[in-house]
Amino acid sequence: MAGSVCIPVLSGHRCGSSAVAGVLFHLGVHMGDVLLGGSRWNLGGHFEDKAFVDLHKRIVGDWRDPTPNPEPYRAQYRALVRSREQRALWGVKDPRLAFVFPLLIQCARGELRPICVSRDIQDAAASMIARGEQSRNADIRVGPRGLEIAWMYERKIAHILYLWQESALHVQFENLTDDPAGTVGMIADYVGVPVTRAAVASVRPEWRHDWRGSGKRDGDTTQLQATGQHSAHRGGAAVAG
Repeated sequence: MAGSVCIPVLSGHRCGSSAVAGVLFHLGVHMGDVLLGGSRWNLGGHFEDKAFVDLHKRIVGDWRDPTPNPEPYRAQYRALVRSREQRALWGVKDPRLAFVFPLLIQCARGELRPICVSRDIQDAAASMIARGEQSRNADIRVGPRGLEIAWMYERKIAHILYLWQESALHVQFENLTDDPAGTVGMIADYVGVPVTRAAVASVRPEWRHDWRGSGKRDGDTTQLQATGQHSAHRGGAAVAG
């Protein structure tokens, strides 16, 4: 549908993108036909479209050492985007999208309104390291490379925005948890939908932890209700473009 609007969520790992995607979900944005379930580190769910995530894995390879190769999957990706564009308003969230965004631009016929989510880089890195250390899943272990990987995604997204040169909404995770109502209002205005109580209530201030010495489990989770489907100023978000 040429008139459809897509909200791509661009973010590094452990930066609060699940919280922002959850807000979009509760604002009525279609985040996918089949969403990935929760995990110990993201109890409420990731709000990630399984079809996109599966395809992104094949395109990007290991998320810790991405080697994007989109060409063999271009037709399949275009078909998936076309299927989502049957809806007037839809979104896609997956940290690997930082390395696939150019392909999304090429395949989309409708409008793209990216949201970039950032978090204190040290906290994001510490969260990645702690998650890996406490998991039996070798695919999420980063060892001592947490900060290196966090910076890699941060720089990739900055490069994307430089090339994009159109409007994008920048949301700081700390601002979202400090001022849920104000930041959700900014997101709703940018998307072009009214604020809902469910969207504001989906954000929990206790999610924000300083991992550097706190020893607490990260709160980068979003509650999925059964009834519902980088720069930013403090207390809100800023549109750049």
